Amino acid sequence: MLRDRMTKIHIQTRQRAENWRDAIRLAAKPLVEDHSVLPEYVDACIRVVEEEGPYIIFSEGVAAAHARPEDGVLRSSIALLRLIEPVKFDNGREVRLLFVMAAESSRAHLDTLIDVATLCGDTGVQQLLLDAVDAKEMYEIFRDGSI
Repeated sequence: MLRDRMTKIHIQTRQRAENWRDAIRLAAKPLVEDHSVLPEYVDACIRVVEEEGPYIIFSEGVAAAHARPEDGVLRSSIALLRLIEPVKFDNGREVRLLFVMAAESSRAHLDTLIDVATLCGDTGVQQLLLDAVDAKEMYEIFRDGSI
């Protein structure tokens, strides 16, 4: 489950990001700091969007940045950045909830992708995350729920 791969330090809330690249860097910062990923992994996440387009946007307002395990994943983990002001991607779509997924294997990647897609399909959970007062409350949504 997604909640098994998250810790309090992996959830952040910010007013805004300069652009989508900055948002990915902000979201991934806890993963770099706790040595879940190398800094190159963050660059790879950005490069994927530059080369493939913003297919990482799962549903209205939610995206999940990721790259290949060999791009610098040290251990499977996930981070979440909630923005008060949405960040706009090159296709004009706006995102307020940005996950950065780091998976050591194809299987772990698929499991995390399924969890995030499930979350994205639940507008009630999305709204709870958007309405949460702070990162602690957001963490509690994951801890107490079936996410």
